[in-house]
Amino acid sequence: VTLADATRIDNMSTFPGFRDISEVPTHGISVGLETIAGAREAAMILTGAGKHLAFQRITGTRCFDQDWPASIVHDCAGGLILADPAAAGR
Repeated sequence: VTLADATRIDNMSTFPGFRDISEVPTHGISVGLETIAGAREAAMILTGAGKHLAFQRITGTRCFDQDWPASIVHDCAGGLILADPAAAGR
């Protein structure tokens, strides 16, 4: 898929190795929730204090919550949630 300019600009702060918008990819791969849910294995990896809310939301439920799409990991046969201490709030 073609990435929106706003997404590319956001990626500059997410990935500080990009020095200029011209270095940010213009295209990405999009995978739907149904594809993820049907995976044999999936891992949700959360790093940094900025992911603490996501950690709380994902670990606070045992099943998919449509208001928090990342919770789809619970529907995967081999779903795994990994978090560093900062994301886990420790």
